Amino acid sequence: MTHSSFIIPRKRGTDVNLQKKLILRHALAFLFLLMMVAAAEYSGKKEIIFPEMVALVTGFWIAEKPPWRAGPVKTVALMTVCALAGVLLARADFLLWGKVAVGYVAVAAILILWRTNLYPFISACILPIMIDTEDFFYVGVVFTLSVILMGGRALFKHAGLLPEEATPWDDAPENDRKDALVWLITIVVFLVYTAYPLSFGNPYFVAPPLIVAYTAMMQPDCPLLAAPVKAGGLMALCAVTGFLARSVLVEMAHLPLVVAAGIALALYFAYMALLGLRNPPAGAALFLPLLLPAAGLETYPVLMTVSTVLLTLICFICRGVINDE
Repeated sequence: MTHSSFIIPRKRGTDVNLQKKLILRHALAFLFLLMMVAAAEYSGKKEIIFPEMVALVTGFWIAEKPPWRAGPVKTVALMTVCALAGVLLARADFLLWGKVAVGYVAVAAILILWRTNLYPFISACILPIMIDTEDFFYVGVVFTLSVILMGGRALFKHAGLLPEEATPWDDAPENDRKDALVWLITIVVFLVYTAYPLSFGNPYFVAPPLIVAYTAMMQPDCPLLAAPVKAGGLMALCAVTGFLARSVLVEMAHLPLVVAAGIALALYFAYMALLGLRNPPAGAALFLPLLLPAAGLETYPVLMTVSTVLLTLICFICRGVINDE
């Protein structure tokens, strides 16, 4: 991960051409994400809304340099495999915590073996378990959206809207003893942290965007902990914004879901510009309420905010322990 993927530079006299390219990338991302919501709304297939796509678009389309190491083929293939694993686990007949635990460990193994840090793979697997999606249609949606995502990035580079990568997609360091320690601590803490809320009906406390953010922040090269207030604030703002878009604009004002999504997205882009920071999992937190049942949704922003604070503190403590080793 590179700091430039997260920190938005503030320079005087910024190249006008670069600004135009950035605005155009935002506009295309906006249209793509709204088309995803519109397809879900008018087809009646809620599985078409894949909240993690907001995070992926933020990293692969809006940022000049993606914060993840994963080539286009690896991204599409492994995203699809993780989605398939999630649906199969959702169909399994055992406790929710057990399903999520198996899914998380399986994706962690994929990330380690394929030497990638594309943590949104976790959401592709965990989301169908959390929302009880047993339809293989979800797998097709994730595959299709991933193809569009990476195809769009390739077209952006061809059109000069994005620069070519300075290093190969898969130029990742070999795993070493410290990596093994990091992952061991990450998995153990995750299993302990999620046991109570998933066993006693508080899934919003460990919603997929939080799991992705936690996993990223546990890694030594993640810069988000260098600006914890901004990163956590953006997550909380997006959770609140997504909740209000769904509960106020859709459930109370009866506006189309795609309109609510458009307003929420515009605010998300504004938040990133004002804070000078990109936190891709926050984008997923923005769109997740569009997919969740309206009943009980009022606890979503509260639990997301509290859990964001707790997980950030846990990551600080764990990284301190790891650095002392």
